[in-house]
Amino acid sequence: MSGKLQYMPQLDGLRAFAVMAVVFSHYVPGKYHLSIPWGSMGVQLFFVLSGFLITTILLKSRGEQVLSSLRNFYIRRTLRIFPLYYLVLLLCVIFGLKSVTQDIYWHMAYFSNIKFFLANSWPGIGSHLWSLSVEEQFYLFWPLLILWVPKNHLKSVVVGLFTVGVALQLLKPLLFDGYRLAGVLTLLNFDSLGAGGVLALFSRNEGFLQFKNSNIFGLGVPLCGFVLITAVANFFDLPFLLFAVRRLLMVVMFTWIIYNASVGVRAPAISYVLSSSFAVGLGKISYGIYVWHSFVPKARAYVFEVFGITSNLMTTGVLAVIFHTILTIFIAALSWRFFETPINKLKERWT
Repeated sequence: MSGKLQYMPQLDGLRAFAVMAVVFSHYVPGKYHLSIPWGSMGVQLFFVLSGFLITTILLKSRGEQVLSSLRNFYIRRTLRIFPLYYLVLLLCVIFGLKSVTQDIYWHMAYFSNIKFFLANSWPGIGSHLWSLSVEEQFYLFWPLLILWVPKNHLKSVVVGLFTVGVALQLLKPLLFDGYRLAGVLTLLNFDSLGAGGVLALFSRNEGFLQFKNSNIFGLGVPLCGFVLITAVANFFDLPFLLFAVRRLLMVVMFTWIIYNASVGVRAPAISYVLSSSFAVGLGKISYGIYVWHSFVPKARAYVFEVFGITSNLMTTGVLAVIFHTILTIFIAALSWRFFETPINKLKERWT
């Protein structure tokens, strides 16, 4: 059985929404976020989606020679992720971007999240690299689990890890008192990553099929709970437990959305948005948008300084947000066309 995954265009549409939520969170000042965790939403949507797709690919490889499956998986992931990531790190070194170069060896080893956790602070530009470290650490051990755990124990193990992720979110203030960035650790993101894995394993289960078809419990209840907690948070200081519940509601909602998008949402309006050429196009280049976006304002400032451009028209306010967003998409599109795509074609040798 081939480990190659059937293309699901609506999932690219979801990637577009995920990455633009992250871009919004970094380009728009926090006072305009209305207590909505845009960045966290985007990242966690990526994590649920990653857990679902990676687990689905690996499940298709079960029954094949394990070492061969692992080799193909890691080679394909390496070709997709490493080249752009290390190109960006190289450019940061060349241009002396201190917020990145001061931790360059942590970044090179995909331990950015651990460094930020230990430092208990964000470095500024380059802080978004933490989630790429989480993804890579997930890739290191998850394939071993999915391919080697006996079939009759696999569902229990994956559900168990998801449960651990949820429990750690609920207990975070007790277990990580004083560490405000504990959420960047891989285990504390197993609520999202694990939810994707659970979805891949149980997607044909009768109970999950009922979940897929339930607009009330899959979307309505989680969305209403999420909105209610967020709205109240704009006026009152809420206990951490409520924010943990909000996160769990968000993960449930994302799981339902991904489940439906994976088979194709039929509602005309939603289908049109998720399947539109613009959304799918943004989704295809979402990795580049995510990797590049944090550096774009700094690069723009450097170019303006070199050419003596002093106008504030494109550097402050709404116009700056629009300009940097368009510039980010343009750079990511060039990156996809001339750098990532030629390398990605090599993946076909290892299917």
